[in-house]
Amino acid sequence: MKVFKNKKILKDFVLSFAASFLMTGVTQLLLYPLLSRMMDKEQYGIILTVTGVVNTIVATVGGSLNNSRLVMNSKYDERNLRGDFNLLLIVLSVIGVLAFFIFSLFNTLSSIVVAVLCFFVLISTARNYGTVFFRMSLNYTRVLICSCLIAIGNSIGIGIVYFTKLSSLWPLAFALGEIFGVSFVLLKTNLVKEKPVHTPLMKETIKVSSSLMVATLMANILTYLDRLVLLPLLGAESVSIYSVASFLGKSFGVVMLPLSSVLLSYYSQKSFYMDRKKFWIINFLFLGIAVFFMAVCLFASRFITGLFYPTIIEDASPFLLVANAASILITVGSMTQPAVLKYAKARWQIVIQSIYLLCYLGFGFLGSKMYGLFGFGVAAIIAALVRIFVLYIVGQFSIHKETIAINIENNKNEEKN
Repeated sequence: MKVFKNKKILKDFVLSFAASFLMTGVTQLLLYPLLSRMMDKEQYGIILTVTGVVNTIVATVGGSLNNSRLVMNSKYDERNLRGDFNLLLIVLSVIGVLAFFIFSLFNTLSSIVVAVLCFFVLISTARNYGTVFFRMSLNYTRVLICSCLIAIGNSIGIGIVYFTKLSSLWPLAFALGEIFGVSFVLLKTNLVKEKPVHTPLMKETIKVSSSLMVATLMANILTYLDRLVLLPLLGAESVSIYSVASFLGKSFGVVMLPLSSVLLSYYSQKSFYMDRKKFWIINFLFLGIAVFFMAVCLFASRFITGLFYPTIIEDASPFLLVANAASILITVGSMTQPAVLKYAKARWQIVIQSIYLLCYLGFGFLGSKMYGLFGFGVAAIIAALVRIFVLYIVGQFSIHKETIAINIENNKNEEKN
């Protein structure tokens, strides 16, 4: 039995993978390594923490609205409605900028850095949401083009910063890529053409978006929790060391996560039918990929990481195995997330992330206090395994209920005919 009847998904997986690979290649293999060479470990650790906060805000607002639009789009189409999302985008983007500005008040960031990063939050949020138009039409060629433009912009930005030796302008490396990306989105979508108006579906959209934003916020906090927890517990230098130690595993995550967007795009199509057999085939497929990549990390992580972070690799070496394993397991869970997002009730997103957060904070605090960075890495592995287990259980039962509901509906239709 084929998991997907439409073979176009193979092409879309390849396009999405290529798009992610380009952006990952520039950020993980060029941008961050060059920044690490321009600064000491403490300064670099602060930059990692700040970018983690920025990315969390962007994903919470832009990414959640993107997924909400996918989940709700069929209902808007059925009633021939357009609206709500641009209104939400405007309001939430302003809140996102204010949130980062308040965060910046508690850190020693220059006014130029704060201004550029506030601008980055604004345009990156718009770009993250705007790509939903490509996803709704399953046009992953344009997703690839957008990613190419972002990669080019980031390359130009880091080139300017590195060769001019103006380390204080480091946010330019991130912002220039988003300028390129959002320009393409504005040119090729109806983002600005849709009026920011209120529709009868606004209440339901806010409910779905709110649940997704809470879940996404928690998920992204967890993604960057190593930076947020380690900074106060063990200092900025530990943030640098652990981030470098998990470099290869996180690169795997950054490459793979866009594939979860492809999955959600297909799950949201009316013609797609999910059952438990497909659910487990997909899960075991990504588990197999993760095992293969873990083997790569086991034998090659020190060599590969050392090529890009020669000044930090010696300090990071003792933690390579646990840090990479934790990052890979987080990605495995994230590949199951689209099915749970589509077929389980929205409140389960909050429940799952809450369980994960409590495990991460509890075990992470104890582990780091007792065994330093190594203990923190082991705690991250335990929390990731708990998350995977809960996702599998919720997905199994939610898809079972969905199948029963579809069968009942089909029987009713047959009786009418």
